[in-house]
Amino acid sequence: MLKLVLGTSGSGKTTLLYARIRARAEAGKRSILLVPEQFTSSTEARIYRELGDALSGMVESYSFTSLAEHILAIEGGAAVQTLTDAGRAVLVRRALEELQDNVHYYYRHRRSAAFCQMAAETIDELKSAGLSGQQLQELARDCGSRPAGSCACPGRAAGLSARARGVH
Repeated sequence: MLKLVLGTSGSGKTTLLYARIRARAEAGKRSILLVPEQFTSSTEARIYRELGDALSGMVESYSFTSLAEHILAIEGGAAVQTLTDAGRAVLVRRALEELQDNVHYYYRHRRSAAFCQMAAETIDELKSAGLSGQQLQELARDCGSRPAGSCACPGRAAGLSARARGVH
């Protein structure tokens, strides 16, 4: 059954949600959480933190994309295989390893799983904002030619993102 929980920020919606999920899990009932794409990793981490080993297996967290893929995989259809969050983090790590001679600012973090996860999430956010790979390369090229600390790339990224969405 679908239940909507409405309320203002800080009113206890999330606390209520996890209390209900815990009660369902303790009663042996499974739950599905449908969350925005960018929150799947943090939601899975919170489920585990809130419910622990024994009960977290009773809860599944999906984004709209991953739920559609899951349904198509079960029911048949043209399910497109995409990388999981962990797969994207591994891909970032491999790219950093391959580019190690060109990675200056974050060189010592290139093997950190947390850093690779954060880098993958940042790439997802930039893509969601409408920046193309070519625009990102342009930003990187421009940032690489400036002295440390003087890069105006965040402002340029916002401008490129706005142009990509048709906002001038």
